[in-house]
Amino acid sequence: MILGELLHQILSVVVTVLDPAALREAAKQAAKNQPEAIPDNLMHASMYATVVLMALLQLGIIVVFVLALRSVQRRGKWVLNATRVLQVFSVFFALRVLTLFLMTPAATKVPVALFAVDGAAQIVVGVAGVLGLFYASRKESQDYLRPAEQQQQ
Repeated sequence: MILGELLHQILSVVVTVLDPAALREAAKQAAKNQPEAIPDNLMHASMYATVVLMALLQLGIIVVFVLALRSVQRRGKWVLNATRVLQVFSVFFALRVLTLFLMTPAATKVPVALFAVDGAAQIVVGVAGVLGLFYASRKESQDYLRPAEQQQQ
C-alpha cells in the first residue's frame, strides 16, 4: 500500500514536470494580478519550486502514513489514534478510486502508458484501503489493537 501510494505520488510529479501547461497557465493568471510584469525565468523558477514543494508535502503525508502503520504493527502508544489515521487514509483512497473513473487526463504530452500505470497503482491502493477498512472494523482486529492495560481490565 505504501509503495503504491509512493509510486502514485512520484508519477504525479513526473506528469507535472513532463507537461507543466496547467501549472504555467495558473502562474500566468496569478501574474496578471501583479502590478509589474514578471520575467519568464522567474515564472518558470516559481513553477518548478511549486512542484518541489508539492513533492515534499506529499512525502510528508506518506511519512505520517508510514508512522501510523508502524505504530499499528508494533502496537505502540498511539495505536488507537494511528488506527483512526489509517481509516481516514483508507476512506480517502477509496474515494480517490471512485473519482479516478470520472476524470480525464488534462496533459497531452504525457504518454498514455504513464496514466495507465498510475491508474493501476491507484486502484490497487484503493482496494487495499477498502480491505483495510473492512478488516479494521472486525472485532478480532479491535481486540488485538486494544492496548494491553485495557485488555487486562
